[in-house]
Amino acid sequence: MKNNAAVTICSINYLAKALVLFESYRLYHPEQQFYIIIVDRKIAGFSIDRPGLSVIWVEDLPIANFLQYAFTFDIIELNTNVKPTVLKLLLAKHDTVLYLDPDILIFSRLDVVFEALGNAAVVVTPHCNTPILDGKKPDDLEFMRFGAFNLGFIGVSRCAEGYDFLDWWSVRCLEYGFYEPQLGLAVDQKWVNLAPSYFPKLVVLHDIGLNVAFWNLHERRLASVDDKAMVNEQVPLKFIHFSSFNADAPENE
Repeated sequence: MKNNAAVTICSINYLAKALVLFESYRLYHPEQQFYIIIVDRKIAGFSIDRPGLSVIWVEDLPIANFLQYAFTFDIIELNTNVKPTVLKLLLAKHDTVLYLDPDILIFSRLDVVFEALGNAAVVVTPHCNTPILDGKKPDDLEFMRFGAFNLGFIGVSRCAEGYDFLDWWSVRCLEYGFYEPQLGLAVDQKWVNLAPSYFPKLVVLHDIGLNVAFWNLHERRLASVDDKAMVNEQVPLKFIHFSSFNADAPENE
């Protein structure tokens, strides 16, 4: 049996969301270890005592000249740009590792992802599987600005190509991981547009139950079928990505 794990990255202000993600993930994957990387200055004596959860502070990651990056990037950029380093660190302990943004909620097991990682080095999901042609945003122009794949989710397996991918991605993120869409930069995300050309064992997962979010609701309808959450009444819902959700004004979403 493979030793799989999952991780999220957040600052202290997102910790409550990260813990909700952790609880939902462990509900369906009780056998797996879950990690939270906290991108904030370390607090002495801070701990979270929950079975199956490990907390790592960003300053303890193996990043040379870390303070240089900490003061170069803003908080969102830093959270995203340490992602490849985190995945590489955890692959030393686990056969496969999934990264999930802290604003994600799990609704069923992710076996389809781990099955794909049995042969793939990397798995990603596109923002959507079909074009958005209703004249509203997001649309193809937005995806040209921010990337074809949503890197709020990614899975990597422990293999030579997986490590090669993470090494390449880490350098790009730590050197050029700024949010400057007018220059063609979108933190960690847009680099992965190039990855299918460089890494042939990268697999794009088109399961419509994965990474349901506002950018793909034109093609995905949620419903309850026999008390089970389904997408388009045919595919089990795996997780929803509540990106940009404002809890103070939920009616705006």
